[in-house]
Amino acid sequence: IQQNPEQSKHLETARLKYKDRWIDLVNLRSETYATSSRIPEMHFGTPLEDALRRDITINSLFYNINERTVEDLTGQGIADLRAGLVRTPLAPLTTFLDDPLRVLRAIRFAARFLFRLDVDLCEAAQHPEVRAALFTKISRERIGTEVEGMLRGAHPVVAFRDLHRLGLLPVLCSCPKERDDLMTGKQGDAAFACLQRVHHLLSLRESVDANEARLALLAALLLPVRGMKYPLRKKNVPLSR
Repeated sequence: IQQNPEQSKHLETARLKYKDRWIDLVNLRSETYATSSRIPEMHFGTPLEDALRRDITINSLFYNINERTVEDLTGQGIADLRAGLVRTPLAPLTTFLDDPLRVLRAIRFAARFLFRLDVDLCEAAQHPEVRAALFTKISRERIGTEVEGMLRGAHPVVAFRDLHRLGLLPVLCSCPKERDDLMTGKQGDAAFACLQRVHHLLSLRESVDANEARLALLAALLLPVRGMKYPLRKKNVPLSR
């Protein structure tokens, strides 16, 4: 058994290898969030509290290894899995303000399984406070990890369609505040259209290197802002190259 601090440095976790598989272990917990951080204060919790803190209901299901049964403590997970629906266990606005990264995770999971996003979830994802929190509470590294997952997934066009539909493309590209109009409106339409077209062209090839495809899709997304610059530390910095 290994201690696993790199998995989540603010958690006490362990890791063990069973046959050829690694299994991560962590206690049931509840969480309390500060307004300025997505890193919560942890407390030992009940199974229900642990289920309710999850990002989406289909990720809140437990498997009881003693009884060999699936436990749906939120009462929504199994139904949403069958219906192909992505929604949060608690009110989506509260969930997203606690940890805005959950917005991107919800979109990534919906694209991965070709599930639909809940109407209330979509409304909360477009809330100005959630959009602002994505800029202030989430590191570019964590956002980049979610974008990588979308680009490498089986349905990147679906993921970026939802990002564009919800007005979240500027968040991914880290547009400067003085240019928060970038990647929205017609420019957002153009960015998504470019990505969609490149994805279609890639699909016509017999074989495509995964990394090459990822870079091609990312380049297509940024094509509409090619050549644009913004001031940073008394210099004009290109938005993309």
